[in-house]
Amino acid sequence: MRDYMPAAHRAFIQTVASGPSLRQFVLASGDADLCAAFNKCVSALVVLRSYHIQIATKYITIPLSEHSLKLELLRTDTLLPVLASPALRWYFRLVARVHNAQNPRGLLLADQPGATQGEENRVLG
Repeated sequence: MRDYMPAAHRAFIQTVASGPSLRQFVLASGDADLCAAFNKCVSALVVLRSYHIQIATKYITIPLSEHSLKLELLRTDTLLPVLASPALRWYFRLVARVHNAQNPRGLLLADQPGATQGEENRVLG
């Protein structure tokens, strides 16, 4: 999916991903106020991500399904590589999971005990 992002956005995500785990830092601090602030930030990101998925659904997923685009029409369209990409198919499956999930806020927050390091990147429940 990063291949379709603006270069500056992609660079930002790569920089953040290559740094240390903020979640682990917050957990290790044992500071309740820091934990609360971290959880507020994560909750705000959940809201932003949900809004982003709603916009993508409204302007990409729904129009594609309503118009049943034919491959012949797409061959000359610049969207063909994007529409055929595994990343976009993954994104559409993700959108469906979010809409169908009973708990779309399945993020692991800092105050949840027992989370393993591998789970810190989990987005959906």
